[in-house]
Amino acid sequence: MVMNEAALIERDLNRDVWQEMLDAVLDIKEGRFSELSILDILEEDE
Repeated sequence: MVMNEAALIERDLNRDVWQEMLDAVLDIKEGRFSELSILDILEEDE
C-alpha cells in the first residue's frame, strides 16, 4: 500500500518511536528476531 506524505505524517504522529525501539531491543535480547545478517566492515586504505 502506497501512502502519500500527508498520510505518513498522520500515521507517525500517533506512534511512540521510543517504545517501538525499546520493544525491538528487548525482542532481540530475548532471541526473537526474524533474520540475522552479518556484514563485513571493510577498512579504508590509507
